[in-house]
Amino acid sequence: MIINKEWVKKNYHGESVFVIPEGATELGEGAFENIETLESVVVPYGVKVIGTRAFACCSSLRCVALPSGLNEIGECAFAYCRNIVDVVIPDSVKIIGVSAFLSCSSLIQFLAPAELQSVSDYMLNSCSELQFVALNSDCREIGEGAFVGCKSLKCCRIFSDTKIKVSAFDDKSINVASVLDIWG
Repeated sequence: MIINKEWVKKNYHGESVFVIPEGATELGEGAFENIETLESVVVPYGVKVIGTRAFACCSSLRCVALPSGLNEIGECAFAYCRNIVDVVIPDSVKIIGVSAFLSCSSLIQFLAPAELQSVSDYMLNSCSELQFVALNSDCREIGEGAFVGCKSLKCCRIFSDTKIKVSAFDDKSINVASVLDIWG
C-alpha cells in the first residue's frame, strides 16, 4: 500500500503523534508535506521507500522512527523540517536523495547507514546546528554543496578514499581542514 496525499487527507486528523499503519510499503511524493501539527511519526516495518518531499516543510516534526528494511529516502524528503534534532537511519538505507535533509536547522548529528555509498548533492545543506557527521567505509563520495551552511560542524569522519567535490563544504563558515577526521 502506498501512502499518498489523498490517503493522508482521509486518515490524518491533526494528531501530533502519528503511526503509519502496517501494510504500507511506500510513503509517496509529498504525502505529509506542509503538515504543521505533526511532531512525531512512526514508520512501520515493510516501508521500503520514503518518497520525494514526503515530510518536507513539516515545521513541528521532531522525531521520526524509521524501520529496518527501508531502502531509500527520496529527494527533499525531510527538507525544511526545522525541529528535527536526530534521525536514526537504518543500515538498510542505500540511497538518500538530493537535499533530503536540506535546512533541518536543529539536526545535530548524522550517522551514515552502513549501506550508504554517497552523500548526495545538498543532502545536509544549511543544517546550521549540525556538529558531527560519521560516514561509513563504503561511502565513496561527498556531493556538491552537501555541507554548505553547516556552520556548527566540528567533525566529519570520512575514509581516505572518499572523493569530496570541491564545493561540498563552505570554506567561509568552517575550517574544512580542522573539521575532517580522515580514517584508513
